[in-house]
Amino acid sequence: MKCLIPIYITGAAGQRRSANSLLWEWGKAVKVITKGLCATGLLSGALLGGAADVWAAGLGIDEMSVRRLGDAFSGGAAESTDASVVWYNPAALTHLNKAQLSAGAIAIPHDTRFKGEVNLVQDEEAIHPVTGRNKHWTGTELVPDVYVALPLTEQLWFGAGMNSPWGSGSTFNKQWLGRYQSVESRLLTVNLLTVLGWKISDEWSIGGGLVTQYADGVMKKSVLLGAPDPANDGHFKGQGDNVAVGWTAGVHYQPLPDWQFGVHYRSAIRHTLKGHMEIDVPEAVTLASSEKVKADLGLKIPETFSLSAAHQLNEDWTIKADATWTRWDCIDELRFHPKTYGQVFTQDEVQVMDWSNTWRFAIGAEYRLTPSWLLRAGIAKDNTPIPNHTATLDFAINDYRALSLGATWELNEDLAIDMAVQHTWTTTLHITENANTPDEDVVVRAQGRLINRVNSIGAGLRWRF
Repeated sequence: MKCLIPIYITGAAGQRRSANSLLWEWGKAVKVITKGLCATGLLSGALLGGAADVWAAGLGIDEMSVRRLGDAFSGGAAESTDASVVWYNPAALTHLNKAQLSAGAIAIPHDTRFKGEVNLVQDEEAIHPVTGRNKHWTGTELVPDVYVALPLTEQLWFGAGMNSPWGSGSTFNKQWLGRYQSVESRLLTVNLLTVLGWKISDEWSIGGGLVTQYADGVMKKSVLLGAPDPANDGHFKGQGDNVAVGWTAGVHYQPLPDWQFGVHYRSAIRHTLKGHMEIDVPEAVTLASSEKVKADLGLKIPETFSLSAAHQLNEDWTIKADATWTRWDCIDELRFHPKTYGQVFTQDEVQVMDWSNTWRFAIGAEYRLTPSWLLRAGIAKDNTPIPNHTATLDFAINDYRALSLGATWELNEDLAIDMAVQHTWTTTLHITENANTPDEDVVVRAQGRLINRVNSIGAGLRWRF
């Protein structure tokens, strides 16, 4: 999904993140995974005096293959055209004709505007406005992927890959209007995939393997400790990382040379996220003191189930479709547990999520223009699992509709370049988010509209050997 838990990445006010930050995290993740450590990290945070907001992100990113981006990710579990089937359906490995290496990168530029206001609210009445800046922010995220497929025998194939299927990133200025809701929220995951595909017969293949997932999370927000003045604000920070393992399995069926069907399941991944949370209080403020404690957060990355089909109409045209179900209702709440208690962090903090299961639908087509050029296109529809009453400024995800265009330039029999773009229709989400204050009768309420514009553009290289 995109900006969903299946979705596009949301931007942030005063964004300063480099597009290379994801590549840097990849290197960090590789070091962790190759040492045999395993798990994902996420971060949660609480505010003052037991009245707290907990944050987490589990954003599903569609952009796991440049070739698939070009047809809106339709037919992914059915088509056996490149090594990205390591991710989409390992059973389809057995229908590749040669060993193959596939690598690509997709840039996701985004533009977000907040049209609204933030006030201190008591008894549902605004009693004081919060001032700030940066209601408009832009940024670009870079999502790389790499896959390799190798034949072990005529019937047995091995596949491996790395990608980043879950993540979010927003970095706001500490003086921005919604600083009490969020200053920074970031989750990055990196998957290491190891799979096998086995051809049972000319028509049937099965496949499966392990998904080792690393994740790193950070959450920051300002804390109101008096008048809404950035100079007097406290600053909350939480961070952590960890690792966990899931599994994947699929079936591929090709009853005729021009028909392919695929079924693919990816398991949920359970995490116990270990890290810390801290609050930094200015020396001039006597209402609270600085504090740092260790903390755990339980999180379940949801399972997914895909059905795909692809049909070659003639030598030039192929049509395809995909339906993917994601079990988001496993995320009903987030419960943050401090390992030690202090003056500020005194109890478990709970955020109600109430997410719902979703289906993503996509259809696409491919046309061979010349012996060396393939063109493709697709459309997709994906609904958000997040209800309006639990949406937040740093994780406000609405339904999305997208149009994709792509092309492949086959330089020779073994080398090809993939290119693709996707345009997502502008989404508008009405949001009301409260942040707690030391006064239990007063909240900081952000209320207005979030307008998101997102596109994706990618390029990749495929080498058969």
